Amino acid sequence: MINTHNLPSTTALRYFIESAKHSSFTQASERLFVTQAAISKQVKQLEDTLGLELFIREKQRIHLSPAGEIYYKDAVRILRELEKATLKIRNYNNEVDEIHIGALPTFSSRFLIPRLPKLYAEHPEIRVKLSTELGKIDFTQQPLVAVASPKLIEQEKLSLNQLENTPLLTYLPRPYLWNDWFASVNRTSPAPQAGLIFENFQMLIHASIAGLGVALLPEFMISRELQTGQLKQVHSRPLHSKSYYFMAIPNEKIQDEKIIRFRDWLLAQREK
Repeated sequence: MINTHNLPSTTALRYFIESAKHSSFTQASERLFVTQAAISKQVKQLEDTLGLELFIREKQRIHLSPAGEIYYKDAVRILRELEKATLKIRNYNNEVDEIHIGALPTFSSRFLIPRLPKLYAEHPEIRVKLSTELGKIDFTQQPLVAVASPKLIEQEKLSLNQLENTPLLTYLPRPYLWNDWFASVNRTSPAPQAGLIFENFQMLIHASIAGLGVALLPEFMISRELQTGQLKQVHSRPLHSKSYYFMAIPNEKIQDEKIIRFRDWLLAQREK
């Protein structure tokens, strides 16, 4: 059971944090639109509750005491957690099922997020909480296509022969992709060039649009750029990568109705 006698008011904590942030009761009062006397009173009551001085007072100046330094960090963390909990419960709706999804940044921004409005329209009872993390999410094998900016294609008069002498942008997690692509057209891949290696597809997409070189990119991630002409294929041969995206569901969630509805919806998107 929580002993409420040991708990300070949130008002006192706010006044203390603001005073500590500015090392001034006056500035704290101005920021919070209350009187300096109100700030001083709340801080003093907080110190009385704790039995410690949180500030060292020197004439017209204040600064945190050693105990105040420790308490300040904890007070900020606690109020932030309280704010998050409050926002969460404000947005709570027991008729809406929230699904927590962890996905790679490029997959999220290029594929999943643009399709969320359609998910919400078809399944208004589902809401997605999206975060990014390293891992693989997949539902099908996706072809990669060799693309470049129209300006680079025109400038280099790109063909298969010229491609071997053109800067090739490399995807760091899968540096062998160009080897596989050149092998598929019965050619030997040139050595990767320094400074043309990128750690995610998002960087690779922007680099290819900027005309830095030719990139092998998942076709579904650049459908918009291909449609608008920001990128063009430099060769018709796609590469069916040996790597996959996987959709992983914890065992305890495998029969969850909302997860099943989301999974079925996501699988249906692969052809769209």
